[in-house]
Amino acid sequence: PPCTPGLAPSSADLELLRGPTRKIAILVEPSPFTHVSGYANRFQTLLEGLETAGDKVLVVTPDHSKERPTRFAGARVMNIKGFRFPLYPAITLSLGFSPRVFHALRQFDPDVIHVSSPGFIVLGALLYARLLRKP
Repeated sequence: PPCTPGLAPSSADLELLRGPTRKIAILVEPSPFTHVSGYANRFQTLLEGLETAGDKVLVVTPDHSKERPTRFAGARVMNIKGFRFPLYPAITLSLGFSPRVFHALRQFDPDVIHVSSPGFIVLGALLYARLLRKP
């Protein structure tokens, strides 16, 4: 089973592998992949844990940098258009409204839609959750 390289799987790793796998869509801003912060570290660790558990993850995030990934820790990363926040131009935010995002979410058919944001992408996540009848 997946675990930290060089270490035997912990009881927590084994417990994660016994549970049912889930399909999780996560809408997050700012991008946890190119915006450096403690939040980004926590989010990346979350994705690694979900991969260890065998869950399938789709991440939707606004990111215009050249270094933006299309995959991270087994998760597909969908980069969407956004705008620089005038009060803090180092971050990119988004309303998240896009037919492209809606179609990707509908095709992925997640068990749950999770949103993590200090900004506006929450609005898109709420709309998609209602339209797709997902918690």
